[in-house]
Amino acid sequence: MKAVWWMVGGVVLAVAAAGCGSRSEAEATPEGEANVIARMSKQYAVQPDTLEAQHADWGLGYGEIAMVYGFARSSKTKATPDHVVDMRRSGMSWENIGKELGVKVDNVASRMKKTGVPKPTPHK
Repeated sequence: MKAVWWMVGGVVLAVAAAGCGSRSEAEATPEGEANVIARMSKQYAVQPDTLEAQHADWGLGYGEIAMVYGFARSSKTKATPDHVVDMRRSGMSWENIGKELGVKVDNVASRMKKTGVPKPTPHK
């Protein structure tokens, strides 16, 4: 299974490209979770309470929520985050979601880098 790594708020988040990502160490403490939410809020111009609600409603970790926003914003079909989540819930892999939306996983990571997130870091 291919993993996609990002640095968000100084903390590495991992998302499994073909499966559900697990809760990162960054989210393991209230302080770590608050840091992740603050960074994502700034990056995606989404209110922190909205991100928290999406985390609860969508049942996704914050790494996967970052993927959702990345795919939605890069989509050639102008997909909404909710549409990307629906695709994911239907059982589609991130790779297949990208294909349907005309987006490559690497392009999502590249756009995230341009918005101030350091280059994805591979797991060692």
